[in-house]
Amino acid sequence: MTRIAVVAPKAAQEEVIEAIHGCRLAHIEEFSRVDEVDLDIGEPLEASSEASEILVRLRAIIHATGLEPGDVPTQPLHQDIIHERLANDLDEIEAEVEKATARRDEIARELETIRDQLNRLEPISQLPLELEDYRGYESLRVFVGIAPRDLSEELSIAIERFEYFGSAGAHAVFVHLDEAEKAQEILAREGFRELEVPEADGQVRQAVQRLSQRREELSTKLEDARARLTEIAKEHGNFILAAEEDLSIQVEKAEAPLNFASTERAFIVDAWVPQDEATSLENQVREAAGGAVHFEIIDDGDRDAHREQEPPTKYDHPKGVRKFSFLLDLFSTPKYAEIDPTVILFLVFPFFFGFMIGDLGYGILMVALGFFLYRRIGPKSEAAGSLGFALLLSGIWATLFGAIVFHDALGIPYAAHGHAEGLNWEGLLGIHLNAGEPLLEKLGDEGVKGMLALSIVAAFVHLFVGFIFGFINHLRHNAKHAFAQIGWMGVLVGLFLVGIIYAPENEVSHFLMGAMGEPTIQSSLYFLGPGVLVLIVTEGFMGAMEVLGLFSNVISYTRLAGVAVAKGAMAGAFNFIFLEGMALHGDGAIIVVIGFLLFVLAQLIVFVLGMISSGIQGIRLNYVEFFLKFYEGGGEAFKPFGRDREFTLTPTTTR
Repeated sequence: MTRIAVVAPKAAQEEVIEAIHGCRLAHIEEFSRVDEVDLDIGEPLEASSEASEILVRLRAIIHATGLEPGDVPTQPLHQDIIHERLANDLDEIEAEVEKATARRDEIARELETIRDQLNRLEPISQLPLELEDYRGYESLRVFVGIAPRDLSEELSIAIERFEYFGSAGAHAVFVHLDEAEKAQEILAREGFRELEVPEADGQVRQAVQRLSQRREELSTKLEDARARLTEIAKEHGNFILAAEEDLSIQVEKAEAPLNFASTERAFIVDAWVPQDEATSLENQVREAAGGAVHFEIIDDGDRDAHREQEPPTKYDHPKGVRKFSFLLDLFSTPKYAEIDPTVILFLVFPFFFGFMIGDLGYGILMVALGFFLYRRIGPKSEAAGSLGFALLLSGIWATLFGAIVFHDALGIPYAAHGHAEGLNWEGLLGIHLNAGEPLLEKLGDEGVKGMLALSIVAAFVHLFVGFIFGFINHLRHNAKHAFAQIGWMGVLVGLFLVGIIYAPENEVSHFLMGAMGEPTIQSSLYFLGPGVLVLIVTEGFMGAMEVLGLFSNVISYTRLAGVAVAKGAMAGAFNFIFLEGMALHGDGAIIVVIGFLLFVLAQLIVFVLGMISSGIQGIRLNYVEFFLKFYEGGGEAFKPFGRDREFTLTPTTTR
């Protein structure tokens, strides 16, 4: 990033703003008045007030009609057409919307009143009383409400003068005023919930019928009123969206001087610009101002330079990686000089997520769900599109793990093997899949040991990369802390060797021991000893005590195995009960159908719970274990002044 200052006369202010806005290259820093400096905050342009007023009216129309860009076909409109229609049509459209909104709100209020009355009358419609029977007494207190059982016996024990009516959970108690307080205590103790009876006459059932009929009429009218608003939105939506966009841009430009430093005759723009775009911006500003501008580079863009103010962070990711920026922003935006870990999130999060799901059937469902969110909802919601893309990649990994490594789909193994001697796809389909033995099982003694060993491997690789990033980040400004990261790497390697050496024997640990040349506890000390010594030198004895914290970080990664095994065990249990026990071998057609329905429901439950737990744990391992090794965050995202036009055309625009 390059920090620039643009100084120009007030006469060229609109032209300079137009040029900067059109470039969409400058992140403008807000000017704050300093007493020692004879500069003021700029004033908005004259067009600001009028444009803001019309913009408020347009946004009220958009809110009232529920209009969104995807709801109506849009065709870009020229500014002159927009301005003409604002002058000629806006008042009429606004009046139509206000009329339809008032009608809708009036019906909605009456409908709410009807529903409230029905909620009070329907419970007592079975009582043998008319509405006028519940009021008008000088010496009686009437309690009307709902209770779980007959209360006459409890009342008769403590009260002498009362009359009781009860039916289907509804109760009416008429008590003399002298004993009303005592009756109220008894009713409250028995769970009585009092209802307010509307002031009306006649039979309750007839009142309920009248109100129900009126409710249906009002519901139809409410739908008609909403349909009218939708009709207005479809009829004028293209114009309204185009006008809102055009005026938003006008207001944005008109209010830009509020961020400038200003004198009576000149103004100053303080902004950050991508380093390779500074010359382009300078040329366009000079051209717009007719050369009457001073353009100065305050900061030459050196990432390691000492700065009073941190530059904004501009992401520069490939398209796929860019979709994972939302996960990073949920944690914090990286500072300008920090390593951006979005690429690691792009690689690691779907891998961890897919490993924990690890099932061909669930993986395919995840791919379908992710594709739906990405393609169908993504165009309207960037967050939904990014989430869909993450689920899509995670589903691909889950499918690969299930198909190649674990050999299972919907928690059912391809074939009988190891601990899986019962239900399998070969038996269900009646064919030989010729898939061979799985590379690793989720369940069984050997399978669980192998899953735990893989989790430790994942911890070592992930955390080691974190320490490398920490070394690079600290090297720029603190060599001592950078050297400490080397100590942490040594400790991590030592802990990893200890874990592999003393791990219960399984296929994964056996492979690793062979690949590393059968390491011993002595070889692990070659890394642990120097690593701890480096930590003592660089961070003191308290820093060395954090070795226990690193050990807990490594152990935390066993949640990868824990979630995968738990999900597999849950799916297996449901399959055994509902599919094998009921759907396949149930006694009678009803049991078979119920078993199959419960099997489908159970699969959906496992799928949803698996996605939730795997997603949470996958992102947690990145946020808590990985990021805290190197990532500080707290940066400001690069937000260039300007906005692309989607619904409008300027006189110089071509489409």
